[in-house]
Amino acid sequence: MSGREEVRGRRGRVWSALGLREGDCLSVMGSGGKTTLLRRLAEDTENDVILTTTTHMAPPGHPQDPPFLAFQNLERFRLDWAGLPPPRRLLTGRFQPGGGKLAGLLPEEVDGLADLPGLALLAVEVDGSRALPAKAHASHEPVFFSRSTVGVSVLGMQALGRRVLEGEVHRPALMIQRFGWSSGHRLELEDLERIAGAYLALLPPGRRILVLSQARSVPEDLLRDLARRFRDRVERVLGQSEDGLEVLG
Repeated sequence: MSGREEVRGRRGRVWSALGLREGDCLSVMGSGGKTTLLRRLAEDTENDVILTTTTHMAPPGHPQDPPFLAFQNLERFRLDWAGLPPPRRLLTGRFQPGGGKLAGLLPEEVDGLADLPGLALLAVEVDGSRALPAKAHASHEPVFFSRSTVGVSVLGMQALGRRVLEGEVHRPALMIQRFGWSSGHRLELEDLERIAGAYLALLPPGRRILVLSQARSVPEDLLRDLARRFRDRVERVLGQSEDGLEVLG
């Protein structure tokens, strides 16, 4: 897979909005819509796609999840992959003992998936946010893999107006320390710009995309104002809502 040509076969608005190329490997990080984005990527094509994580993600069972193929080891997965008819659109991971989430693959295991024959896209969640729209990253995350070609940062716009408190953002104490806010600080547009900028600063080299998720939760002028602030920092800015993805710049 060269990663240089446009994806062959049918693809829809999500792939076009992201500007994906055949062989792309996505590192998807941030908060407030990562798993939704991954599910849409799998639904939006007739090409072979694998969704997985290097940390943890919701277990299979959501109506929009692609078929689940448990990951034991890379050799076993290669054999299982070869025996499936295309299009192979799969979710994979390890069941976490005593937990309700899928445990992540090691970065070197994810790198091995990138070489599977026929694979058009590998999309990987590289951090978690406990379903909250904004977060501060701990020192051990995101967990990137070396074959990543596209870094996608997702920020939930429902964070606008929330307070920096437990249950409203992920890791509020770390957010207070990092940004100099007080406990209970109410997040304004400028604060979301700082959070999104911190996300982007963590991405590995390669093409970079910002997704402003939960886009319908804020007025369109505010959404586009925030998007404009990042047009010179990323390849493109997208808005994500229940209607899909929209290119904002």
